[in-house]
Amino acid sequence: MANKIVLTADRSIMSEYRGIPLGDFFSCAPKEIVPKQLFMFFAKKSPVRENGVALRAPYGLRKFEASIKDWTQNEITTVDPAYIKNFITKDTEIVGVNTMDPLALGPVSMMFTLGGKTTSYSKYLFMDLIRQLGDIRRQNGYNFKLLVGGPGAWQFETRKEMFEVAPYLNIDNVIIGEYDGIADRFLHQIQDGSLPRIYRNREFPTIEQIPQIRGGSLNGLVEIMRGCGRNCEFCEPNLRRARYQSVEFIKKEIEVNIRSGFNKVWAQSEDFWLYKLEDHRNFIPNSDALIELFSEMSKVKGIKDIHPTHGSIAPAAYDPELIRKLSEIMHGGKDYWIGVQPGLETGSAKLLKAIMPFKAKPFSADEWQDVVVNGTINYNKNYWFPAYTLILGIPGETDDDLKDTIRLLYRLEHEVPAKIGKQMAHYVTVPLSFIPAGIMRGDSFFDIDKEITELRFLVLYMSWKHIVYELTHSPPGVVKSIPTRFLLSTSALPAFSLMLSWLKRWASKKGYDVTKIERIAKQ
Repeated sequence: MANKIVLTADRSIMSEYRGIPLGDFFSCAPKEIVPKQLFMFFAKKSPVRENGVALRAPYGLRKFEASIKDWTQNEITTVDPAYIKNFITKDTEIVGVNTMDPLALGPVSMMFTLGGKTTSYSKYLFMDLIRQLGDIRRQNGYNFKLLVGGPGAWQFETRKEMFEVAPYLNIDNVIIGEYDGIADRFLHQIQDGSLPRIYRNREFPTIEQIPQIRGGSLNGLVEIMRGCGRNCEFCEPNLRRARYQSVEFIKKEIEVNIRSGFNKVWAQSEDFWLYKLEDHRNFIPNSDALIELFSEMSKVKGIKDIHPTHGSIAPAAYDPELIRKLSEIMHGGKDYWIGVQPGLETGSAKLLKAIMPFKAKPFSADEWQDVVVNGTINYNKNYWFPAYTLILGIPGETDDDLKDTIRLLYRLEHEVPAKIGKQMAHYVTVPLSFIPAGIMRGDSFFDIDKEITELRFLVLYMSWKHIVYELTHSPPGVVKSIPTRFLLSTSALPAFSLMLSWLKRWASKKGYDVTKIERIAKQ
């Protein structure tokens, strides 16, 4: 039967990055600095069947695939981009491309490329795939419609002029938002030409409309909930209504991933601590629901490792006993550290009150620094490795706010190991550029190349310095694979060390003084 709908994604997101924690961030590296051979080695191709059909694919692509009802399953094929030309024929009606960061406007890419002065691999590989698809359509006289969607689709709404200035972007439609339960409607509108070229869907599917994936997802990702509710104004997911998947639904998706050959689970949410939240005033976690969720996931036959993707810091400071219980369920220990990505964002209580009013709940914004330090201690004591995000260039950010962030980073660096020992103190703080999203969509992107200041540089420097430290001091339980640890020490460590050396030279040219860090921290 003909492949009427062919789905794919570019190589930057169609990879499991050899199981390296935060390996997906490699896609934001500038191709002018990181050799292509090195990037492609880390961005190993996704597993495929002999003919190129993907065994595992991005979770969002799997959801879209499962949402298509008006076509038979045999007419829909999800493939690795390296094999795409083998599946497109004159009978192909729609080619769908999932993307994460197509124009390199994401916060990591904006930081790594100095606001676009260089080209991230995510942008380079997306554009290369779109060119290939345009060539296939033109050279063969095919009439398929080219559709782009996924977490990075919003970037085309931000840069609408790209369609005019880049003739090779022969994209027929871009869909932004959730499409579960209504994918067929979009596809029919694309076919008859009635869908706007860039369309933002403002509907939110009910939990009953969200389908179960039919094929394996990259990294064993399964979604436990959507939405948030902490009201961070720069956050797009906060605009979505919170919906919680049932434990049975989640277990069925895990079983799909096991059949694809993957024995690990990444439990996707914006904040796993909010799963089935009942206390919307103080944001105290629903302990019973969380214990049931992770207990039942761990019972699925064949599961080896479980990690939540994102989680906040305040619950870790508030309820260390709950962390202890969850660690036992997930088998956390010296030989196995549990990864989680919380948003630290700033050390400023003033900024927290202004645009992140519920981030510190059930504590107050004025307690934020103590919350972060104590939360990190409780995470680490129970073998959790938090990869914190920081945001530089938040609208309204002042020198006093930056000094507060420097003080917080200094406290983390000194107080955490002092209280639990260096062997247990592990975290990273990843600096990101502010991007206008959520209800702050009208604000400006932070351009690090033009808007860098000495204090912003000091925050950047402290973050990178600690990342390099962790590459050499993280326990084996963070990256258990001996070959992967060897690769990180021989490839990633030199690259990050070069970045740190480059930052020092940059500081010297601009007259920035890194010795100010300690003076600021002790003020």
